Amino acid sequence: KQYPSEEESSEQVLAPEERQGDGSFVFPRGKIMKKDKRTVPTVAMITLGLLLVFGFIWLAHIELNKMNYVKFQPNSNQHLKLPEKNLPAPQNDDPLKEGINLVLHVTDDRCWMEVMVDGKVKFTGELAANQIKTFHGQENVRVKLGNAGVVQVKVNGRDLGFLGARGEVIKWEYPDSLIS
Repeated sequence: KQYPSEEESSEQVLAPEERQGDGSFVFPRGKIMKKDKRTVPTVAMITLGLLLVFGFIWLAHIELNKMNYVKFQPNSNQHLKLPEKNLPAPQNDDPLKEGINLVLHVTDDRCWMEVMVDGKVKFTGELAANQIKTFHGQENVRVKLGNAGVVQVKVNGRDLGFLGARGEVIKWEYPDSLIS
């Protein structure tokens, strides 16, 4: 469309907020600009187009990343060979020859305990949740637990679990007939 030049437009200058009868505005310089009804749909189409372009780029990126991963599905006759590790020497079945390693792990709540190793008191006190105490002896270990259901016990790497119920007070000694 051709808009009238300054000479062709009317000499009357109107305030910018004044509307003409056809929906156009008159600006101080006297130029008449008509309101473009296509602006909103045009902006919406441009926005939609940009969203589609970025969506395709994003999907292509995801698909390319999926292609970088290799899925391994061995045949039934294939065997995986793991690297050999230096395995520790077999443990001696007689705990008195290697000593006694005791681990007390309070899993939750808290527990008062007394631990005697080879006839000497090594610990008396309370442990809170997630605290661990370890003890090493040669002959025997005696344990008193004030809340046996929250203390996980391991002797020489063997998990004995919980020696009693929650809130139960127990006395336990190693080696004894419970562990064999």
